[in-house]
Amino acid sequence: MIDLKKRLILSTVVSSSNKKRITVEKIADNLGISSSYVHEFLSSFKNIVIDKNVVYIIDKSGLVIEAWLKGFNITDIALRSGWRDLERLCSVLFRKFGYATYMNFRFKWCNERREIDVLALKVPNIFLCDCKLWRRARVSQLKEAIEKQRERALLFSKAIKGSNFLVDIAKGWKYAEVYPIIITVLEVPLKVYKGIAVVSLSSLRSFLIEFDSYRDILDCYFINLY
Repeated sequence: MIDLKKRLILSTVVSSSNKKRITVEKIADNLGISSSYVHEFLSSFKNIVIDKNVVYIIDKSGLVIEAWLKGFNITDIALRSGWRDLERLCSVLFRKFGYATYMNFRFKWCNERREIDVLALKVPNIFLCDCKLWRRARVSQLKEAIEKQRERALLFSKAIKGSNFLVDIAKGWKYAEVYPIIITVLEVPLKVYKGIAVVSLSSLRSFLIEFDSYRDILDCYFINLY
């Protein structure tokens, strides 16, 4: 569990802009925390620089990822930082785990055209990610999204087999396992509905770390690449 003081400090920083100078002392005074504590905590981030007690963010997207890897709630940090592009954020997170990613990947099968928000690949796994900015979701919405994602995965597994795209990026792969998932900003426990995982953005890290424990209960579309 991340200390409340650290969450408040980081939230204050990511909500600010480099155009508006924010100092260590101002953060400390506003939160009732010692300046030395604020300085020490912020200095632990590679994407934050403190110059003459003024706090600067080097790369806001990098800071979001860095905070996530330290265990902070990525949804809260990302939204406070003004990051609204969920697809791009998911893509960056997958790359941190060694995946090659493709955003808004389009394909065609038998005159049927489909688009995948984020395609993430690391031998032998291929994740088809449908990214949802839902604030609230009805059961009917969830069921509809799951069935559409299942259909995309089925068409993808047919369309991509033997395609130049997969041959180029999966050199040396003997086979591929395609897993359709849904990623949402909703803070919900990870659930598997009819073989498809619904993962909150804040749970994506643990899902990827523990993925092997979910394999047996997830829909998988096998592609032989011999």
